[in-house]
Amino acid sequence: MTTTRERAINLRDWEVRAIQAGRLKMLVRPVKPQPVSPGDGAYFDAYNGGPEWTWWTPDNRQYLSQIIRCPYGQPGDRLRGREAWQSVPFGPHRDWPGCPDLRPRKTCELNRARVVIWRADGEMPGPEIWRPSIHMPRWAVRNWLEITEVRCGRVQEMSEDEAVAAGFVSTVTMNEDHDDYYGSYASEQFARQYDADHGEGAWERDWVWMIGVKRIEGGK
Repeated sequence: MTTTRERAINLRDWEVRAIQAGRLKMLVRPVKPQPVSPGDGAYFDAYNGGPEWTWWTPDNRQYLSQIIRCPYGQPGDRLRGREAWQSVPFGPHRDWPGCPDLRPRKTCELNRARVVIWRADGEMPGPEIWRPSIHMPRWAVRNWLEITEVRCGRVQEMSEDEAVAAGFVSTVTMNEDHDDYYGSYASEQFARQYDADHGEGAWERDWVWMIGVKRIEGGK
């Protein structure tokens, strides 16, 4: 019998906003450690149809020394998306410029006079007040995801459609002569964001897990 497992995954603010907007259908995470090709002509592919991945020789023999499995789970498993957060007293907070009166979207389980707010919503200035995503308790999570597929590949080989699934939106508009364009494709935006998140050169270097997800409406 297949058992559904639950794991935590840390989300960046831009991922949270894309999930909340209903755009994000794929999470992309670097493989750790990165696969190292064992020889000329070797290719990386699923091992016996998955869920494990390994290197293969040009004549389709397996290199069993580098079998890896996605640490975030397999199709059917659930992810609880942790993000930067804080619990604050319910009510107006005029000492925080630009912060609107807080509405009780999720009440703190430890203290009913406090509510949870999330940095991705942009409601409070000042990074010193935020608790990091790794310290988010299960009860404060608002983004629950179900894994629909798991693939592995080179991040720079991701298609425009896959960049859209990762939460990006093309802003391209062709000029009148249709020989040039303004704006940027989703894949261009994703490349810049990936390097910003993982360091310069990561886009050209990394193997990644491409984790298809769907949001579980109504929470856990």
